[in-house]
Amino acid sequence: MVVGVPVNTHTERDEIARINAELAQYRGRSRSSDGAVAIEVDPSGYITSIYIADYAMDGGPDRLAELIADRHRVAMNDVQQQALRLYESKRPVERDEARAPDSSITDEHANHKYIPSHLRR
Repeated sequence: MVVGVPVNTHTERDEIARINAELAQYRGRSRSSDGAVAIEVDPSGYITSIYIADYAMDGGPDRLAELIADRHRVAMNDVQQQALRLYESKRPVERDEARAPDSSITDEHANHKYIPSHLRR
């Protein structure tokens, strides 16, 4: 469940559980142009699969380290873009924007814009 967002009904809780289950299946992938490194990450950024070819060290350990870090970053961007598409597809549609807001209800998240965590720095 998302911390700080009130959940009022079982239906909303069920929807959040479905979204979380769907997100858990997402994977971001990236492969270097020379095929030396391929990485797969989950939405949390954990590496779920990594392939390092035997020739990956030909450029030295520093190049390999840079390549792994770069491919991890690209894979993270991939999975976060998938999550963003899911988030955007689940956002409620504004039905009547011209209607005056109910002063008894405040939605601090109404203008929330998703920004991937690696871009928030």
